[in-house]
Amino acid sequence: PGGVIAVGRDQQALAELAQASELITPHAADLLEDDLADLVPERVDALVHAAGISPDGGVEHTGAEDWSRVFALNVTAGAQLARHALPALRRARGTIVLVNSGAGTAARPRNTPYAASKHALRALANGLRVEEEGNGVRVSSVYPGPTDTPMFTGHVDRSELIQPASVAAAVLTAI
Repeated sequence: PGGVIAVGRDQQALAELAQASELITPHAADLLEDDLADLVPERVDALVHAAGISPDGGVEHTGAEDWSRVFALNVTAGAQLARHALPALRRARGTIVLVNSGAGTAARPRNTPYAASKHALRALANGLRVEEEGNGVRVSSVYPGPTDTPMFTGHVDRSELIQPASVAAAVLTAI
């Protein structure tokens, strides 16, 4: 047996995923509210942390609550999911993929809180990779640029954006 456990908040999107393949098991959860240990099954071959949020505005317009929320979802949730999955990943000699962003290597105007969280995610991946290399767990990052998802709100021709399927293919290659 195998398959994908897709975790998300959007019930409709989860239902569509379940319809797309019998290998996908949807699990409704909020990574900021729910017990993350409950999301990790007994067997884990790969863990992909792809959740992310970006507050509107730069430092001047970002309050402490928004800073905490962006770091909690973009970094801490991934770290905690990895922590809970490590025993199973070690048994499987599995892979962790953290979906980062081009912002994880270079900040842009009005994007500083998001970029700061993605720089932290980069540090998490680099540190975890060193911690786990002796345990057989691989840690990888994918750094897509502007991707055609609802999170991207820039004023560009959306046909020029990276397609989510391309990001998914990069994640599969990393695994």
